[in-house]
Amino acid sequence: MLAARVFHDLLEASQGAIVLTSSTAAFAADGGGAVYTATKGAIISLIRQLAFEFAPNIRVNGVAPAGIARSQLRGPHSLGMDSFKLSDIPEEAYLATFRSISLLQQLPEPEDYALPYIFLASKQNLIVTGQTWTADQGLLNRSVLSG
Repeated sequence: MLAARVFHDLLEASQGAIVLTSSTAAFAADGGGAVYTATKGAIISLIRQLAFEFAPNIRVNGVAPAGIARSQLRGPHSLGMDSFKLSDIPEEAYLATFRSISLLQQLPEPEDYALPYIFLASKQNLIVTGQTWTADQGLLNRSVLSG
């Protein structure tokens, strides 16, 4: 938020864009813990507010990724899991779980998320502001439980 304020004049002069990162944890609880999910939800609210305040010359958007290969995200401290990283889970076990709940089966590498950021930040984006693109491989598109 401070960086957005500091660079506001330069962004306005260039009709630039801000693209922030949230997470699918903002939409559904996961292993990140309460502070992680709350801050990711706050980022989505910040995106909407800054888009409102900075319009019409600055576009403000976000991307909310889901699973990321080789993630270094740590478990929640409140559950005593802060010494465990997501990447500590054996790869095949993590992939099996991911594939069982995701519509798309490929676990993205960090660089696979680049295109949404590039478009949202580009001068070609004339129509999107105040939005958070959920890049979740269809994860939130279905119930985890089947009946």
